[in-house]
Amino acid sequence: MKKLGMVSSWNPQKFVGTIICRDANPVERYFLFGSRVISGPEVSLNALVMFDVDQRPVQPGKLPVALRVEVLDVLPNGRQS
Repeated sequence: MKKLGMVSSWNPQKFVGTIICRDANPVERYFLFGSRVISGPEVSLNALVMFDVDQRPVQPGKLPVALRVEVLDVLPNGRQS
């Protein structure tokens, strides 16, 4: 099942970041590897993304990994239109 989220942090030098999903309660966070992006414009802070979640068990203290990430749009100030 695809999830919709926003890139909340992005390190262009390391090509990694995090995604948050605010529609969940509590807010869900996912780890983003730039190599997992399959389409859309370049990843940046506040980008709106659609993705799948890796089904492998998550180690304590780690975030689940986003897979097959599609960058949909970049939102100013993180606000959805």
